[in-house]
Amino acid sequence: MTMILMKLKTLKKQTIISGRIIIISIVKMENPFEIILERLDRIEKTIENLSANGPLANTNDPMDIKALSAYIKTSPSAIYKFTSEGSIPHYKNGKRLYFKRDEINEWIFSTKVNTGYDIDKAANEYIRKHPRKY
Repeated sequence: MTMILMKLKTLKKQTIISGRIIIISIVKMENPFEIILERLDRIEKTIENLSANGPLANTNDPMDIKALSAYIKTSPSAIYKFTSEGSIPHYKNGKRLYFKRDEINEWIFSTKVNTGYDIDKAANEYIRKHPRKY
């Protein structure tokens, strides 16, 4: 559970009573509801930003060239090259190109490079299945 820290403001007030200067300290607490409302506003803005273009974005929405180039961090000309080669999954409606985020993710992760551990594991499996015959 998150604690709400309230800001305290200390006000010093000087008063003269019977020829003496008396300093009175007044501690004033901020309204806790204002603090809560400020935090809720920040949370709402963060959620809106995440849902618009973050991990909560709708994966079924089609992407155009500009959105795809921002998503995979490559130039639009490289994407046009991939589409002309037929190496990237895409849809064409007239002259416009569209891409599905799920298919793009599958395309990106379909070309995994094996690590040294993966190669050793495959080699050991091959040796186990195909022993040498002397």
